[in-house]
Amino acid sequence: MGKNVEPRLWINVKKTKRGKVIPCMEETTALMTALKKNNFDMSKCMRESDLLDKCTSTHAKTPKVKNTINFHLQRLARMAKVAR
Repeated sequence: MGKNVEPRLWINVKKTKRGKVIPCMEETTALMTALKKNNFDMSKCMRESDLLDKCTSTHAKTPKVKNTINFHLQRLARMAKVAR
């Protein structure tokens, strides 16, 4: 029959070319590096933790981008293909 194939990770290349893919990536990396250097002692990495908390709180408050007319046209086109 069929082969057992592991699922593959798929990354949308169009989205990664636009700029920052993940908000707060630099702060997360800084926290992970500090934790590794200090043997995962959180009390020594409070500065990095505070920076990450500030970043995530500011990104949570930003308004989401509203869908464009092109998004809705593509969505409707997909729905029309399925309906046929």
